[in-house]
Amino acid sequence: MPEIKGTSFACRLLHDTRLTESGNGQSEANHHLRVPLIRFSPVPALMMYLILCLSGCSRPAPVRTPDPVRALASVYVMGDIVHQIGDDRVRVEWFIESGQPLDPVPATPEHRQQWLGAALVLTRGLPEPWTYQGAGDAYQDRRILRVDMLPSARNDNPMSYMWLDPRVGIEIAQEVTDRLISRDPRSEAFFRSNCDEFVKQIQGVMKLVSATTKASGAKPFVSLDPGFDPLAGSDAAHPYTGQNTWNGIDYGPAPNNGAGFYKDLSGNELPNAPHFTTSISAEYSMPVTSEWAATLHGDFYWQSGSWARVFNDDPYDKLHGYKNVNLALILTNQDGWQAVGYLKNVFNVTAITGTFLNSDDSGLTTNVFLTDPRLFGVRITKNW
Repeated sequence: MPEIKGTSFACRLLHDTRLTESGNGQSEANHHLRVPLIRFSPVPALMMYLILCLSGCSRPAPVRTPDPVRALASVYVMGDIVHQIGDDRVRVEWFIESGQPLDPVPATPEHRQQWLGAALVLTRGLPEPWTYQGAGDAYQDRRILRVDMLPSARNDNPMSYMWLDPRVGIEIAQEVTDRLISRDPRSEAFFRSNCDEFVKQIQGVMKLVSATTKASGAKPFVSLDPGFDPLAGSDAAHPYTGQNTWNGIDYGPAPNNGAGFYKDLSGNELPNAPHFTTSISAEYSMPVTSEWAATLHGDFYWQSGSWARVFNDDPYDKLHGYKNVNLALILTNQDGWQAVGYLKNVFNVTAITGTFLNSDDSGLTTNVFLTDPRLFGVRITKNW
């Protein structure tokens, strides 16, 4: 092979092929590659070294991926919306799994620990008042999203499936996007792209439902929501065939085609406004020792019947009158000590003091407010 000479030395490339015999009697080709040695003059080598150093210095430092944002939701569906927006850049937990009853979530130590560790909290609001503690503080308002305070959800019952309203779902997604961006600004384009895709899917479903409803014309169709088909049973051309059946209960055709009824409220009484209330208190004090005095205290309360709603529907809205008796024994001394033994609701009367009718999507159930049960206890105080 020819030899190429440079200024100070030569560069050779030798490639020898030799045949050797292997152990099995076959010939094998052994290739020996001699790596060429290349030398340069000192000045070009120094320049190349500087270029490499400068290129290494200009290389951008690796970007550190931020830790996933910890999010906590009251129910699974709201947590799933957060996951669709944040994907692998969020870590979502929730209290109520899919299919579980929508009972209020208790403030257990475990739940409070989850709440404290979350950077983003989605709460139903009123059913779990402990989940929006600190409202009004700038930091907490950015951290806590009350779904029941969103414009599209303010008239909904927070104990119902309000997040299944497409408008509420879209507002949740938009609010979550803004709050995630405030936590991770470098992922703004990623979050907004996911939010746009989510909104696009929801709007697509809404258009499909609207088109299907319009295409059905006057034909009734099956729904799991009682009263969803107001045309069923309205006349002979639109027979009712059990369209409004839910959870095994046939609710029948919707009255007045589902449009509701006007009701004259003139002359009706205001809710929770009994005609008569009576409150009587009595105390008797006597010295026990030279330093202690005892006081026996008793009070009696009675109110007549009233109405739970302004509609004054009897018997549904009727609240019966009730009475309550409380007793207390108070011991006081001259040094500022006081010991109180009390007994509230002596006769353990259970009375309904108010009601709240839920919407039809929860089966028209009614929440009731009751008097406290019989309570007794001791309280000791010291005054200075």
